[in-house]
Parts: sequence; structure tokens; C-alpha cells
Amino acid sequence: MLPVNELKKKIEKLQTERKQLNNEIKKLKQEANGRAIKLEKEIGSLKQETQSLRELISAI
Repeated sequence: MLPVNELKKKIEKLQTERKQLNNEIKKLKQEANGRAIKLEKEIGSLKQETQSLRELISAI
């Protein structure tokens, strides 16, 4: 069993670490969301280009 002072320091250290990890998770989620949005837009553009090319080929 740890003395009260050491236990208090350990708890404070763990709370600080938890806060840092939660902040990192939040930033990573925001980055992942941004990448997903970018990919969705890129896929939309590729689909439009594909459709345009299909129409062009069928008109020839």
C-alpha cells in the first residue's frame, strides 16, 4: 500500500495523462473527419468525371 502522499501524486499524474490522451484523441478524430470529408469530395468528383466520360463515349 502506498503512502497517502505518493498515492495522491500518482492519481494526479494519471489524471494529467488521461487529459492529454483525451486531447490527442479529439485532435485525431478531427483530422480523421477532415480526411473523410476530403475523400468524399474526391470520390464525388471522380464519379462525375466517370459519368461524363461514359456519356462522351456513348455519343461517339
